[in-house]
Amino acid sequence: MFLEFSNLIYLITNVFRVFSISLFLGFMFSEHNLRCSKLLKNLTLIIYYILNSYLYLFYGTQEITIVSNILFFFLLTLPYKVTIYRRVLGVCCIFLIGIFCETIVSGIAILILGKSDTIEVITYTVSNFLFYIAVILSKDIFGNEEKGYQKNKSFVLILIPMISSFADFILLYGNYEQWITVGVILCLILINLAFFYLYKAVVKNCEVETENQLLQLQNKAYQQQLDMIHAAEDNMKRAEHDFKNHLIALEELAREDGKDELKKYCEKLAEGYCLSGDYINTGNKILDGLINNKIGLMKIAGTETEIRMQIPEGMEVNSFDLVVIMGNLLDNAIEALAKQDHGKFQMEMRYDKGILHICMMNTYRGKIIKQAGRLLSTKKVSNEIHGIGLNNVKRIIEQYHGEMMIGTENNEFSVRIVMYL
Repeated sequence: MFLEFSNLIYLITNVFRVFSISLFLGFMFSEHNLRCSKLLKNLTLIIYYILNSYLYLFYGTQEITIVSNILFFFLLTLPYKVTIYRRVLGVCCIFLIGIFCETIVSGIAILILGKSDTIEVITYTVSNFLFYIAVILSKDIFGNEEKGYQKNKSFVLILIPMISSFADFILLYGNYEQWITVGVILCLILINLAFFYLYKAVVKNCEVETENQLLQLQNKAYQQQLDMIHAAEDNMKRAEHDFKNHLIALEELAREDGKDELKKYCEKLAEGYCLSGDYINTGNKILDGLINNKIGLMKIAGTETEIRMQIPEGMEVNSFDLVVIMGNLLDNAIEALAKQDHGKFQMEMRYDKGILHICMMNTYRGKIIKQAGRLLSTKKVSNEIHGIGLNNVKRIIEQYHGEMMIGTENNEFSVRIVMYL
């Protein structure tokens, strides 16, 4: 029985179907929620393949196929630590996607070929490729945690299975030699698997490169914070050295009842030893170091600053992402403020019920350059257009399904960001 043409093709294509189901479970439930090792999870997939193939080949009635698939799909969800609601949702999605794909393929095959002996073979062969395509497309809906797949990039992954589906249909319709048909279908499946893993490898390398770049930004933020700590220590040492002399001067001014002179002297003292400004202290050392350094540069340039921070220490956001967002926005603000004698800068960060709000405003001189609806800036050394910073910020915000709104009214450049953490 197992040497029959149709059964051999089923066993081959069913491997690809199990692979697609594994992909769906991985992004539906996330590999981070595994309650067992990946080896044990893969073992359950192998057991599923054996039992599913056995029941189909020996007891291939429609009722047994439906009941066994629902039961097996539920068992495949057991290695994941998820709620019963999400578990049932996953089972329903897998089952309905499979039914939908088989119905579409069988309907089209019957419409083109009429009722023939090859309809069943065409249905479970082509539908398995269509099932894989549906799984990749549904990743954009459910796969929120996975970074390897960016939205609107799924076409790259479904192109080859689409071609493979068409090739399978033509191959089975053409009544070629059975060994040629089996060999070609096997090669098409191997090509799809190889392409998927090659794509994953490329994405992984890109992620590693991006993380290395962000790590450099992180180290830079640490260095900036360390420099500020050293500067503060120097100020304290200077203040300690001159403390007695300043006390004498303050005592003399107080004795003479010179309130104006006393006030001016205190303001000068605070300015000289950086006592008038509070350091940003959010509990996130990387963010504190970055913001404190940037705000310090603005004050040196004579910028009037207003900072409001209301974020908890345990806020769940990637430090790398915060560095990219805040670093680019603050650098853009510093560049604009450096061209002004008395610029203004306002910033507010507020976290409320899982939503992070970031608002920044800086004054600017000159004109804002727009191209194709996007804001651009030009550096003074060259004519190279630099829109990369805001594009990187937008890319990070989209990963959190957030929004970025930009305003340029009354010579005030404002950015409002909403991120759902």
